[in-house]
Amino acid sequence: MAATLRIQLLGEFRIQHDEQPLAEFNSPRLQSLLAYLILHRSVIHSRQHLAFLFWPDSSDSQARTNLRNALHQLRNSLPNIELYLQIESQTIAWRADAPYQADVAHFEDLIKQVDTTQPPALQRPLLEQALALYKGDLLPDFYEEWILQEREDWRQKYVGGLEMLVNVLEQQRDYRTAIDMCQRLLKFDPLLESSYTQLMRLHALNGDRAAALRVYHSCMTTLVRELGIEPGPTTQSVYEQLLKLEAAPPSPSAASTASVASLLPFETSLVGRDAVWQQMQTIWQQTAGGHPTLLTISAEAGLGKTRLATELTEWASRQGMHTATAHCYAAGGRLAFAPIVAWLRAPALTQARPSIEPHGFAEAARLLPELLQEHPNLPPPLPVTPQTEAWHRQQLFEALARLALPAPHPLLLVLDDAHWCDADTLEWVQYLFHTNPQAPLLLLATVRPEETPADHPMSELQRQLARVGKLKQIELAPLTSTETAQLVGQLAGHMAENGRDAHFDRQIFAETEGNPLFILETVRSTLDAGQTQVKSNHHSDSLSATLPPKIRAIMETRLMRLSPAARDLVAIAALIGRAFTLDVLTHVAEMDEDDLLLALDELWQQRIVREATAGETGGGAYDFSHDKLREVARATLSPMMRRMLHRRLASALEELFAANLDEAAAQI
Repeated sequence: MAATLRIQLLGEFRIQHDEQPLAEFNSPRLQSLLAYLILHRSVIHSRQHLAFLFWPDSSDSQARTNLRNALHQLRNSLPNIELYLQIESQTIAWRADAPYQADVAHFEDLIKQVDTTQPPALQRPLLEQALALYKGDLLPDFYEEWILQEREDWRQKYVGGLEMLVNVLEQQRDYRTAIDMCQRLLKFDPLLESSYTQLMRLHALNGDRAAALRVYHSCMTTLVRELGIEPGPTTQSVYEQLLKLEAAPPSPSAASTASVASLLPFETSLVGRDAVWQQMQTIWQQTAGGHPTLLTISAEAGLGKTRLATELTEWASRQGMHTATAHCYAAGGRLAFAPIVAWLRAPALTQARPSIEPHGFAEAARLLPELLQEHPNLPPPLPVTPQTEAWHRQQLFEALARLALPAPHPLLLVLDDAHWCDADTLEWVQYLFHTNPQAPLLLLATVRPEETPADHPMSELQRQLARVGKLKQIELAPLTSTETAQLVGQLAGHMAENGRDAHFDRQIFAETEGNPLFILETVRSTLDAGQTQVKSNHHSDSLSATLPPKIRAIMETRLMRLSPAARDLVAIAALIGRAFTLDVLTHVAEMDEDDLLLALDELWQQRIVREATAGETGGGAYDFSHDKLREVARATLSPMMRRMLHRRLASALEELFAANLDEAAAQI
C-alpha cells in the first residue's frame, strides 16, 4: 500500500495526507502526542502512562479525561486514523502496517542497513540519504520534558551518522569530502575533541600539513575558552607528529595524465579493494593500540599486493606514523638480515634512534657500521667464537629490536616479496614479536603462495604467530568483470577521443582474467600498437597477438623457477591445450609415471595448473591457472618439437578416443 501520510519531526513538525497539508492538525498537544507515538512506534503504550506523561500536573482522572479528549481531536484531525493507530480501551499503539513515511523512521532504517552492509562503497549512499533527512533538531519549538531527552538522543544519532560517513570517506580515500563532513560535524558540536583529531589527520592525508596545524590551534583555543582544558594526549600526539612531518608529496591526481602509455599503476585509484582496505585499516587501528600483528597479503604476481602495501605506508606516513619498507629479491642470494638493515636505515627510524649506549648497541654495528662513525664512544663488536656465538646472536637481536622500537610509537614495517626473505631476518621478526608483546607494531608482508610451501621459513613464522593470535591474513582475488570495466574506464579516461565500448571491456577481461597489472599492460600495449582509441575488435576474440613485454616477463620468470622436468611437462601440456587430462599427458610426454606425477604436482604446487572443475571438462582434468601461462609455455617449444609432439598427441587421442573420434578431432 502506498504511503498516504507523511510526517516530518526533524527541523520542524509537518504533516501531509495524500500530498496535502493537514490544516486541522495545528494543536501543539496533538502534534506532540502523534510525534511520541511515532518515535516509540514499536511499543504498546498504556493509557495511564500516556496520561501521566502528557499531563503530569493533573490528577489521574483528569489526566485520563484529557487523553480521551486528545484522542477525540486526533480522530477528527487525522483521516482514516484506524490505518495508523490501534486504539483499545486500555492501550494505544502505532500500527506496524501503517501506510506512512516519517523522517525519523526512515533515518533509523537507513542506519540499520549501514550496519549490515559491506563494502564502504555501498554504505556511503545510505549514510548520505540518512543525514540529508536531518533538517534540524527534533521538534525545536516544543519544550515538554520528554522531548528534551529525545532531542539530545537524536543529536547524538546525527553525530554518530556523520562520524560513520567520515570514516567511510576516509576508507575510500575521498579526503576532500571527508574534510567537509568533519567540518560540518565540528560546526554542529564545536567541543567534540575527537573530531578535531580526525580532521587534523584528514588534512595530513590530503597533503595539507598547514591546515592540519590550524585545526589544532582552533581546537586548543575552543577547549580552553569553553571548558578551561587543553587537548588530551591523543590530540597532542597527532600534533607533535605533524610538527615532525616534511611537506607531503603531491597527490597522484596531480601527476601528468597525458596518455595511458605513460601511466604508472599507482596513478589509478584502487579498484575492487574497498573491503580489503577497510580490513587493513581496522588491523592497523588494533595494532596501534598495542597489539603487534603480522599481516600477510597473499596473491599471485600482478594482483596488487605491493600497491596495497604502498597505499597503507603513504596513509600512515602522512599522519606522522613511523614507517619503513624493505624489499626482498630472488637474485643475488638472500643476504642475511638485509631487510632489517633497510628498515633501520629508513629516515623514520634513523631520526627516532634512542641514545646509543656503549654496551647496548655494539653488536648492531656489525650490520650498521655507520653507528661507529656517528658514535665514536661505541666500541667495535667483539670477535665471535664458537663458544660465544649464541650469546653474540642474542645481543645482536636485542640491539636490533631496541633500534626498531625506540619508543611506544606506532610503527609500520613493510616486507615486500617476503617469500624471498632470508631465514635470519624471519627468526629476528619472531624474536621481536615474542619480546615485545604490547608493541604498537604492524609488520605487513606481501607473499606469493606458490613460493611459500609448508617448509618455507615464512610459513613457519606464520604458524608460530598464529598460535599466539598475532597473525592476520588477506588473500587477494582477481577483479570481477565489473571491476575490470571500472579500471579500464579509469585508464580510458586519460585518453583523447575515447571510443571504448562494453565489448572492449569484455575482451580485456577475457585476456587478463581480472589481473590488474595485466589489465594495465594490455591497455598500454593496445595504445603502443598504434591505436588512438580504446575500442573493441568485434572481428576477433583477442585484442592483440603480441603479449605485452611485462606480462611475458612475469610468466617466463614463473616458468624458469620450475625444475627441468616440470618445465618440459608444462610445455607439453600447453601444446595439448589449456585443459588436459592425465591420460593424454602421459601418452604425449612419454615420461616415467612417478617422474610425471612429481612434475605435475610441482606445477600444481606452484599454481601453474589447477584441477579443472567438472563443468569445464567433465571431470578428471587439469587446467592452466591463466591462459597467458599456456601461451608463454607453448612458445618455448621449437617448431620441430611441436611437430613431433603433435604427432604424439594425434596418436594418443586416436587411441584414447577410438570410440568417439569426433571428440578427439577437435584437439588434433
